[in-house]
Amino acid sequence: MPAMQFILDEHGYILDVNEFAARYLGYRREELISQSALVVVHPNDRKRVMKQLKNLFHCQQNDIHSMEFKKVKKSGETVYVQENMYRTTTEEGKTIFLVSCHNISSEKKAKQLLAGQKKC
Repeated sequence: MPAMQFILDEHGYILDVNEFAARYLGYRREELISQSALVVVHPNDRKRVMKQLKNLFHCQQNDIHSMEFKKVKKSGETVYVQENMYRTTTEEGKTIFLVSCHNISSEKKAKQLLAGQKKC
């Protein structure tokens, strides 16, 4: 499956998103651009995701940070993602975040099933 890719500004607003991410999440690209990236983050994970973004802002540039959390499609369906975030600067000197996400819902479900079987 292709990656969902986003470019965020220093405040977490979407500057750009690839077509796959927009369609997979049930949006048109234009609907997501200029929105807070939190619009597609599950409400239970928003605080943690924002904390990670703030931490990344203060970390070394070019460090890659990863985390797992839930995104919410426009339809309301929840998907687990592994997200890698990378802070860099534009030619104009502005801080941006490059974000790449992969759906890990199947892996999460398999781990939960295995954990349930081990208890028996």
